[in-house]
Amino acid sequence: MKKNIFLTIFIFFFNFLVFAQDDTLFFGTAIDGFPISTSKLKKIQKEIGIKPDIIVFFLMWPNKEKINNSFNLTYSLDAIDQFGAISCITWEPMFLNNSQEQTILKADIVNGKYDEYLDEFIFQIKAFKKPIIIRFAHEMNLSRYHWGVEKDEYNESSPDIYIQMFRYIVDYFKKNKVKNALFAFCPNVDSVPNTSWNKFKNYYPGDKYVDILGLDGYNWGTCASEKNLGWNSSWRSFKKTFQNPVDELRDLSMLKPIIVFETSSAEKGGNKTYWLEKAIKEAKSLDITALCWFQVNKECKWKITEKQKNILRKQFFNRKYSIKKWIEGMKK
Repeated sequence: MKKNIFLTIFIFFFNFLVFAQDDTLFFGTAIDGFPISTSKLKKIQKEIGIKPDIIVFFLMWPNKEKINNSFNLTYSLDAIDQFGAISCITWEPMFLNNSQEQTILKADIVNGKYDEYLDEFIFQIKAFKKPIIIRFAHEMNLSRYHWGVEKDEYNESSPDIYIQMFRYIVDYFKKNKVKNALFAFCPNVDSVPNTSWNKFKNYYPGDKYVDILGLDGYNWGTCASEKNLGWNSSWRSFKKTFQNPVDELRDLSMLKPIIVFETSSAEKGGNKTYWLEKAIKEAKSLDITALCWFQVNKECKWKITEKQKNILRKQFFNRKYSIKKWIEGMKK
């Protein structure tokens, strides 16, 4: 136990001494689609004007009838590695049933019904050998996902259910001696519903199960309305979006790095270019290690455009340290 504490403190001060003095902030992109090809990555680089450090992609689980179906994760991991970036797998325990999302129940996971799928997934992760980030069941504090339960059962029992699932997955990786996976705990900045049981701290699996703390949060501007999304949004800065959530995560762990795995700004309601420029400065002031931009136009026009490219080129053109050096330090 003491050895683990001293190791954690060593890693913290190693990262502080090596990276903090250089004011390093890594920049990544969250993208849709799977598998991830080299041509797709080059397209993203062209869109944002720089080469991203982290590629966040989304991967659903299979339904029980397709557990034994083959899948090729290595192809995407190799493409991202050769591109010079780190992979972050947003690993979603759900599948599509007639185009509808179907959440996998906790019992099916912790009672071993998906162990064959986990075995194949782990085989490919171990074969890859290089460090990756796994963001299992992200945004657990949003009823939109209700991980491990049916939607009408998302309630005060959900945090405990989530913890059981998260710990089962991490323990399964440890049992299979996976050395190159870093697990991220990643709530959304806003809890829905906003109730006492739905706070970050209630879902936290514990320090021995989490390597990286994460957050997802967006400036919706005036993009959302009762008419199109069922609620009204307003413009808010990066700092206003993330300050309190960062403080909540720091209450859970002072030493673990924080990565924003999804963020963006809408165009409606303010100046998106200025928002990005300030966001980079504010992320550094909040001691955030990396900021990943959601490069997909979905509910709003989230993507980096020509107007924002120069901001990224100016801020990230001369980075002294590589993301790969940082993540190798995390695994020591």
